[in-house]
Amino acid sequence: MDDAAAPLLAPGPEAMGPAAGDASSATTDTSMDTAGSSNFWFNSASAAAVAGICAITAAVLAIFHIIQHLRHYTEPMFQRYIIRIIFMVPVYVLKMN
Repeated sequence: MDDAAAPLLAPGPEAMGPAAGDASSATTDTSMDTAGSSNFWFNSASAAAVAGICAITAAVLAIFHIIQHLRHYTEPMFQRYIIRIIFMVPVYVLKMN
């Protein structure tokens, strides 16, 4: 067999590791199973406070930006679409649970 073509071949079954049904391949690693844990930071009150502060800040900035566009409404053809897009931010903040 030509050595130049060897890297193009798929690896054999021994390079793939243990079979999926093999009992030796089952691991009981619980370090990655933190999503359901009550100690996970995303489920904490401080995470909700940070998210709330960021959401309120985004809504205030978006409303300010909309007001600025309405105050300087010089390009109605473009600004009406810009205002519609910016208006999505406060709408999503209000829909946040």
